[in-house]
Amino acid sequence: MKKIAVFLLILFSSFFSIANAAKNADTSEDGISIIRSFNGTEDMNGFAIGLKSYWGNIFTFKNNWYITGVWDANLAYWHSEKVKNTHYSNITMLTLTPTFRYQRLQPYENTIAPHIDLGYGIGLMNQEQFSNNKLGGYATFELTAGFGIQFGSQAQYDLAYHYLTYNNASQFKNDDGLFINEIEFTYNF
Repeated sequence: MKKIAVFLLILFSSFFSIANAAKNADTSEDGISIIRSFNGTEDMNGFAIGLKSYWGNIFTFKNNWYITGVWDANLAYWHSEKVKNTHYSNITMLTLTPTFRYQRLQPYENTIAPHIDLGYGIGLMNQEQFSNNKLGGYATFELTAGFGIQFGSQAQYDLAYHYLTYNNASQFKNDDGLFINEIEFTYNF
């Protein structure tokens, strides 16, 4: 447990350093997200609201693409029809995920910039079980991978799909995990 705590401290310190350097070197933006979540096997639906803080340009490639990142904080609520009217049919989660983004620098036709996202973060849940999934503890790790497009005259909109997995990295006895699909709409300001 101590090794993982030290590893996470180093990992997030590194992300924070990169993010601050990029943010100071480049004007970046923030955003607010509305997220719709679903999982067919658990008959689960949910929604979330999120705040984003973009890092700015970290590295530019010669082929008109660059790497950037975003701090992504979400408050999510999910409901499962699989275990109706029980304590385990609802869960609320708060997450913070630093996410790297590979994105087109100059939008196509000056309107659409595709991107690919990959992030790993932490979360807190209000219970240790959701639906039939035993999660072991109140703390969780989030792995997210996805793709999307930024669009609008000022690239002020973003529409993305993400696949999320939640697990406790074997820190607790039970770890069934959660697997979630989400569609996210972000307004950048």
